[in-house]
Amino acid sequence: MIRLALTALCAALLMGQAPAPGGREAVRQVCDPEVQRLCPQAAGNPFRIRACLTADPARLAPACRSALQSAGILPP
Repeated sequence: MIRLALTALCAALLMGQAPAPGGREAVRQVCDPEVQRLCPQAAGNPFRIRACLTADPARLAPACRSALQSAGILPP
């Protein structure tokens, strides 16, 4: 289940702007707890994971929000 969520998150990242080299892995590592905590219903659907993570950035852990900003998924 976790692997599926991580794969979906990577796919979601690829569908948006391409993060800097190594950025996808950083986002995946930092945001995996947020995906599990906030987006369990989105598992396996990269569009829903991305929508869930970006719907309310204030609820994300600061490290995840920062990683998403660095990857160009959230505005700075």
